[in-house]
Amino acid sequence: MNAAAVGSHPATWTRSRWLMICALVFAAHLGFIFAFGERKPIAPRAVTNVLTLQLADDTGELLALNDPTLFALPNPKDSASSVWRKMPDVPPPSFRYRESPRWLPLAAENLGAAFSQFMQTNYFAGYPLEFKPPPKLSAPALLVQSALAQTSTLQIEGAAAFVKSWSELMRSIADKSAAAAS
Repeated sequence: MNAAAVGSHPATWTRSRWLMICALVFAAHLGFIFAFGERKPIAPRAVTNVLTLQLADDTGELLALNDPTLFALPNPKDSASSVWRKMPDVPPPSFRYRESPRWLPLAAENLGAAFSQFMQTNYFAGYPLEFKPPPKLSAPALLVQSALAQTSTLQIEGAAAFVKSWSELMRSIADKSAAAAS
């Protein structure tokens, strides 16, 4: 190997060269789109030799038999439908009564008589609503004892054990704090 080949680096492309290549590729794409992108409308072919179905003139009655609503809906050729289409005019009734109201007689002593007779002649059995026997109650076997002591004691230790009264203790604490502050 020679020294010139070992020390040389491959040539790098400049930014302007990259931009030029990208612009050329973009222009080539646009050219292909415009060149091959035109669409011509598809011309329909003329219809020739097509089979047609033509019904006979007097077969309308046979086709009517295939109608599922033939007997359910009114038919213009039916005699009943002609009556339904020509309904007579019926004037609405007048609600102006000229007669005074006739109330039904009602005796107050007969109110509830049929119900009381029904209750006297029929016996209705009562059904008990308790389907399960009542639970058996039992007292607890062990008595609960108090967990707290009945008497208490106080044991004072340290310097407070030698003090005869609380007032002396408080004075000694105040004296010590004053001595420490000065």
